[in-house]
Amino acid sequence: MTEDRHPIRVLLASANRNKLREYRQILAGTGVRIVSPSEAGVSLEVAEDGMTFLENARAKAIAFSEAADCPVMGDDSGLAVDSLGGRPGVYSRRFGSMPNDKGRMAYLLQEMSKAESKSDSARFICAIAVASQGKVVFETERSLEGTIAPAPCGKGGFGYDPVFIPHGYSATLGELSAEIKNRISHRALAAADAARFLTESNA
Repeated sequence: MTEDRHPIRVLLASANRNKLREYRQILAGTGVRIVSPSEAGVSLEVAEDGMTFLENARAKAIAFSEAADCPVMGDDSGLAVDSLGGRPGVYSRRFGSMPNDKGRMAYLLQEMSKAESKSDSARFICAIAVASQGKVVFETERSLEGTIAPAPCGKGGFGYDPVFIPHGYSATLGELSAEIKNRISHRALAAADAARFLTESNA
């Protein structure tokens, strides 16, 4: 991999501070240096109206790469719950039209309580597309399997982390340390794929 003394500068096509922080933590030492749109002098709003995570990731990567002078990494991620037929899926951030994570988690548990299936199986999914000059050059999609806890636990992470228990653990992502989460998460796995491509291709 590329040494950090000469990192590959990559724009993250997102204004989400939590995602920016996690990607920087995950990619530390890989030879990839993540920059925000504001740091790159790029300001865009891209509609996330795709039917899949990859469609949304591609749309963001392509749009931002047309305005950036470096490779762009677009991502889309969310939670898919079996008893809800895969919902909230691509609508994870807008689920139930709730204004914050607490409201979305409460709505999720409410919907699950009304579902015919009582399965608590779920997975986090992360899709990443890398684009350069308006063209997608790499994409990947990874998942983290687990179950939904009966109530939120922990204050770490963000989104649905406090109600998601990864397989092999007895605590939610909200309770696990950032170090553990950034090693096992859907985002960590997808980011590792992207970093491997970027460093090997010297994009």
